[in-house]
This record gives sequence, structure tokens and C-alpha cells, in this order.
Amino acid sequence: MQLSKFLISALFVGAVLAASSAIDPVAAVAQDDIVLEAEWRMINNAEARGHMAKGDELLGSSSYGAARREYEMAAELIRADGEFPALAVHRQARSFYHEGMNQMAISRLDDLADEAATFGDLVTQVWALADQAWIQGQAGFKIDMERTVVRLERLLTSPYLPDDVVKEVMSKRLGEGTTISSPGGM
Repeated sequence: MQLSKFLISALFVGAVLAASSAIDPVAAVAQDDIVLEAEWRMINNAEARGHMAKGDELLGSSSYGAARREYEMAAELIRADGEFPALAVHRQARSFYHEGMNQMAISRLDDLADEAATFGDLVTQVWALADQAWIQGQAGFKIDMERTVVRLERLLTSPYLPDDVVKEVMSKRLGEGTTISSPGGM
């Protein structure tokens, strides 16, 4: 319970601070893309990689709806191969976020957390919930944020979650000026 109160307070304060500071979403995307390159290369389906590349290009030029369609096509191809489309789904959420469609971003991150749990991907599940709680705090959805933090708290205390992930989630999601990142902190 103590951790929950701390997380809720820290998320809310971090969201308020971030909302009051100037965040350049395009710069945030460019910074994340450098780190995400390894994850992007792990997509085995060449056609899906093509859709991801096109989606990234469209996202970079603020063509959010078109980017989401590309990411959805990539996700469908990746799922058809029996794999988890974490990056494609997360980029869909990111496009909603950058377009100012917080409810849709939150919903997509919730879907990502659920799908990550189905695939047994605890790290992606934690990051999706942390991003979701952060956006809820930023958007002023305090009750929803508190519910998400309760889910996140359970996972952050898992013995199967690496300590470095816990520390990174705490610093990146609870820190000042944080923007939506990528699953697994990649």
C-alpha cells in the first residue's frame, strides 16, 4: 500500500511537471528510434518490417492516422506468424498520444499490457502499464491512474522482473519531462 501511494503521487507530480514543460514529441520519437533499432530488426516478417518503416516515416511527418494503419498491418502480419507485435502496437499508442488522443493511447496501451500478459512478456506489460498510468496522470484521469498503478504495483514487486527494469520504470515514468517510451524500455 505504501508503494502504491508513492507511485500515485509520483506519477501525478511527474505528469503535471511534464505537461507544464515543453516536450517536443518529434524529438522524443527520434531519440526512442535510436534505442528501438534492435527491437525493430527482430521483426522476422519482411512485409511487416516494410509496414513498420512506412509507419515510422508517417509518424515522423505527423501523419498519425496513416501511420497507425501501417502499424496495424504490421501487427496483423506479425500475429499471423504467431509472434507478439509489441513494437507495432506500442507505436500505434504513441501515434494516438502525439495526436493528443489520450483516451485512445490509454486504450491501446491497455490492449498491449493484456497481450503482453498472454505472451508472458512481463517487461512489456510493465512498460505498457507505466506509460498508461503516466498518460492518465497527465490527462488528469486520477482515479483511472490509481487503478492502473495498483496493477503496476503488483508487477513491480514480481521476483521475475529484473531490478534494472524496476529502476528504469521508476526513473523514466516518474521523472520530470518524461514522454511515452517503448515497451521494455527499448
